[in-house]
Amino acid sequence: MDFNWKHADNYDLRVFNAIRRILKGYEKLLVFLFHTTEARLTSSPKHLLEQARCISSREYILIKVCLDLWDPHSGGTQLPDIVNLDRKLYLRILQAIEYIYWS
Repeated sequence: MDFNWKHADNYDLRVFNAIRRILKGYEKLLVFLFHTTEARLTSSPKHLLEQARCISSREYILIKVCLDLWDPHSGGTQLPDIVNLDRKLYLRILQAIEYIYWS
């Protein structure tokens, strides 16, 4: 899926690219979370979390993490959520945080 954000600032693009890395293999979640032509979520974080209740626990945690990266504290991710993911996803999340804040 192509995201053509014409008016996105550099920070939004940086965060989105980090989220895209986390969601590699879960592209349907990108479409669920983000508008394709504007640098914004498809709905409020609260509404997205409510809609996501019926998906797998792994995907739900990924949504929470992505919401927290996009809009801090909006996803309610807790450290045990991340630690309980498989190692590959855990490392992707840590790399995304590093990419956003320290590179």
